[in-house]
Amino acid sequence: MHIRPLLLCLLSTWVVPRLADAAPIDRYALVTRHNPTITAVDKAAPFMVGNGNLGFTADITGLQTFQEQYSALVPLMTQAQWAWHSFPNPKGFKLAQAQVPMKVRGVLQWYPYLSDWEQAKKPEVQWLRENPHRFSLGRLGLYLVEADGKTAEFSDLSATRQTLDMWTGRLASSFVFDGTPVDVETSVHPDRDLIIVRLRSKLLAEGRLGMDLKFPGVSANLNPDPADWAHPESHSTRETARDANGLTLARQLDDTRYSVRVASDRELTIATRVDAVECQVVYTRIGQHDRIACRIVAQRAGEREAPLP
Repeated sequence: MHIRPLLLCLLSTWVVPRLADAAPIDRYALVTRHNPTITAVDKAAPFMVGNGNLGFTADITGLQTFQEQYSALVPLMTQAQWAWHSFPNPKGFKLAQAQVPMKVRGVLQWYPYLSDWEQAKKPEVQWLRENPHRFSLGRLGLYLVEADGKTAEFSDLSATRQTLDMWTGRLASSFVFDGTPVDVETSVHPDRDLIIVRLRSKLLAEGRLGMDLKFPGVSANLNPDPADWAHPESHSTRETARDANGLTLARQLDDTRYSVRVASDRELTIATRVDAVECQVVYTRIGQHDRIACRIVAQRAGEREAPLP
């Protein structure tokens, strides 16, 4: 009758000391053993880095260089929690125009409601369903050229390899271009809307490697890719500051305004241009160094600019 309680007591006195003597969990090893590594493009699943407020989708180069290698359903984008845009509303559509009376527990309430999809074609309903919406802050790719100045194609790359460190959140990418190794490390600051890119290659000293920052407009289609590269007149990019290590750009899409700051730990050669399809910033390091670190900060217009870490 007292055997079961006695047995449980004996088991507990044997198990507790064993648990106390057990080695602590190696959490670093536990997490990093799940680091994903790829050596070829996964068209439907590019890696992403972020901090919960800003997300950056990267191709196998570590940046957003070769969108054409990925599914149209998986655009390479940079988005932030605060980055919302609305198309112009010249007719002044209001939420009340889409609301209908409905009884809820015997009380008449007003809700935006569609009884069928034909109602979604009404201009006021269509505008209200589409606005506001998220948009891509820009596309950051590699500036990579051959010795004769020809822009690199994806087929020119070999020995591609990419690993996402689940412990640090850093994305390490490497490949060989024109017989020269290139290493790219991409990460996002844990507390700020700041992308950190570290490049290492002898191509830097030759002026054949850098970064390429492009800004799209917002497509009326919105999904799956809100970027519009065909209508440069719908948005603007203005340089507001420049020094030896970077520059600041002011962006405007309709009533949405934000700024982008590019900074580096070394002096930069910066070229800006605007053509029929894009606003582009190219910055490369010309010198004897084989590595460079750059930081790209995006923030809403009017926010006080904090010092770069």
